[in-house]
Amino acid sequence: MKQENFVQTEENINRYKENITSLTQDFELGLFLYLINKIKWVLITILIIFLLGSRIYLRYKPEIYKTETRLQLAVKDEPLEFMQMNPLSSNSTNLKSELAIIKSQKSILRLIKKLKLNILYYNEGEIISRLLYKKNTYKLENFYIKDSSIISKKIYLKFEKNYFSLVDEENEKIYAEYIEANKFFSSKYISGILKIDWELEEFKKNLEKSNFYFIIPTIKQIKKELLGGLEVNIIDRSAHTINIIHKHSNTFFSKDICNSLAEIYIDYDLERKQLSSEKIVKFINNRKDSVQKKLILNEKKIRDFKKLNDFENKTTLIENQTKRIEEIEKELTVINSNINLLNQFDLMFDENLSSKITTSSIKNISLLTNIFYEDELIKIMITQLQEDVLKRDLLLKEVTKNNKNFIQLNRQIEEEILYIKKAVKLLKERYEKSKLKIINRKNLIFSRNKIIPESELELMKLEQISEINSKYYSQLLQKETEHELSNAGITTYNEILQSAQLSEIPISPNKTIIYLISIISGIIVCLVFVLINYIRHDKITALHEIHKYSMTEISTLGFIPFVKDKMEVSQLIVDKKPKSMLTESFRAIRTNLQFINNDVNSKIIAVSSTISGEGKTFIAINLGGIIAFTGKKVVVIDLDMRKPKIHLALGSKNENGMSEILSKKNNIEDCIKISSLENLDFITAGTLPPNPSELIVSETFDKTLYQLKKNYDFIIIDNPPVGLVTDGIPVLQKADYPIYIFKANYSRKNFVQNVEKLIKENKLNKLSVVLNAVDSKRNEYTNKYGYGYGYGYGYGYGYGYGYGYGYGYGYGYGYNSDNSYYTEGDSKKEKTIFDKIKSYFKS
Repeated sequence: MKQENFVQTEENINRYKENITSLTQDFELGLFLYLINKIKWVLITILIIFLLGSRIYLRYKPEIYKTETRLQLAVKDEPLEFMQMNPLSSNSTNLKSELAIIKSQKSILRLIKKLKLNILYYNEGEIISRLLYKKNTYKLENFYIKDSSIISKKIYLKFEKNYFSLVDEENEKIYAEYIEANKFFSSKYISGILKIDWELEEFKKNLEKSNFYFIIPTIKQIKKELLGGLEVNIIDRSAHTINIIHKHSNTFFSKDICNSLAEIYIDYDLERKQLSSEKIVKFINNRKDSVQKKLILNEKKIRDFKKLNDFENKTTLIENQTKRIEEIEKELTVINSNINLLNQFDLMFDENLSSKITTSSIKNISLLTNIFYEDELIKIMITQLQEDVLKRDLLLKEVTKNNKNFIQLNRQIEEEILYIKKAVKLLKERYEKSKLKIINRKNLIFSRNKIIPESELELMKLEQISEINSKYYSQLLQKETEHELSNAGITTYNEILQSAQLSEIPISPNKTIIYLISIISGIIVCLVFVLINYIRHDKITALHEIHKYSMTEISTLGFIPFVKDKMEVSQLIVDKKPKSMLTESFRAIRTNLQFINNDVNSKIIAVSSTISGEGKTFIAINLGGIIAFTGKKVVVIDLDMRKPKIHLALGSKNENGMSEILSKKNNIEDCIKISSLENLDFITAGTLPPNPSELIVSETFDKTLYQLKKNYDFIIIDNPPVGLVTDGIPVLQKADYPIYIFKANYSRKNFVQNVEKLIKENKLNKLSVVLNAVDSKRNEYTNKYGYGYGYGYGYGYGYGYGYGYGYGYGYGYGYNSDNSYYTEGDSKKEKTIFDKIKSYFKS
């Protein structure tokens, strides 16, 4: 039988737990808003912390300024255009390639030299250091590094005993000392001149307030400082316009970076064009020297030949017949020259095809072709090859040689080179055929003019070769002059459309965005905090929750409002504040007791709770007081012998009480004490006995109750908490009005199970519930967003209610009262916001 009861009890407990779990998943807006109101100062503190955090962030975060220079890229060579000597490459600039040049190390090195960034000056603050570009009041000029160990280290400037010194960050190592302003100094680490721009005394005062240091940076450090905020973007591809943008905490620094990079690019572009033209002139000079040597040698041969054959006094016999031969020889010379050029052109391509073809080699091939060759087919092929090689070189900056696109483009270049070599081969064959035809024509003329002496024919050949070389030399001289003019006239149409200006408004940090993010983050944290608080909230806060979390019919007598006046222990209040909200709530409970049982005989009211601190003593004495107001004689008995409080509440000593009566040491009359309120008496707990449970269930206790019934209309018993000990259960069974106390925001929701167990297992069907210390704010949120529980009073009051499972009280009213007290278990002093936060995390 016991085993069956145990199994049934365990099943009931599991069922209750499942019920509680399912119910806690139901969202209640009123409770949610009440919890927000309850911890509002915690939430406000969180928001304040976030706002303070954003304020601190903005205080120490350096302001970043943005400057930009707008540049248009378009290179034109007017002399070359005029002389129809345009390069084969397209006029459109490869923008990506030009952007890479602007950000290249070559440009950065020129920028360092231009802006004298080989030494960087800083002002060290408590948290961050700021670059003193164009704001520094001192400079280290003509310095020479003797020991490379000081490179990239912080070197601090100090002033002591009329001298400056250079020390390390820890002020332990001295790099130089006894330095005088604007005078040369030297040490084993560094030498130079410390130039002070301010008045010396003013600078010394400033040095005492600030921490100045400088760094002699490595190229890597300078690139980090420069490139960290550098952006080069294409604005309009068709217009060839780009933006050079730099972001930094020093707006002077950013301005000079943008403008200087634009100027460096323009200068570099001019240098490239001039260098290209110089290479052409150099090639022409080499060819000119070679032809000149041939011309001199050929003229010497003619002179020697004439002298040897005595041609000076002879008249040529074939002057009229050799004109055609001269023309043929000219054609033959031109063809031979073209064949030689094609051979030289063909040799420029490596046998390994695309592996050694670069942008520069393609440009050289293009230049050679421009000067000596004008075949449209070769032009088109080389133009396409040049574009593909440029694409491949740009792609190689982004991917490896194993990339699929790179391999595919390389194969395409190889095919183009093969096609060019085939085209050159076909062209050479065409020239060879033309040459053969000319030779045949020449031989035919020679065969028809056999009368011409061989000596004259030989002289004619020499003169023809000399004439051809002379014309070729003249042509080279003309080309040299043209390219010198071209080199002088070459210019760049790269234009700075908009120079960088000093920026006064920082782009970062954006105060509005930072504060907005801070507020939104704070709100999110607050919502999460409230949701966690809602999810982990397991306290009863309102009367309707007792019905919500119960599986059986539980009667409720009413609730006692939470009030804020301080008191050390539970006290009798109803006689001191008869018109207060607290007193009215006890009147309501007194009235509801009359509806439960109208028997005129003496009645026993037993009060208990689950744990200590829920307010049963407070309710017991004040319920006794409110009943005594009606003229009924009431006695309050303290049966909580382990933790007695009645004597404290009524200002008495805990002696000669219930323990003495039940142990038969004293009679009842000797232990009854009279309170300050008429018709209200009380019996204290007395000394703590070793066996309080046995005394309560003894026959003496029943006799004591019987004796008290003769003299009192109501007996109110303050029982021990039945959730901790079972002493009070027999008393509750004997009571006419067994009352179970819950305390709002103190009693846990699963305490409702104790009431259900008492009703079911101990047959306490008359057990009623009172909710103590109910926050008025909770009732307001409940009335607005959910259930209709609440009391309201004017000077008088009236009631209408239902009784039983699922019922409630609805007294439409509102009140505002300050004349009230804390209930039992409330703190002795008002908590600060930090106490509330601390107590929240402890709970």
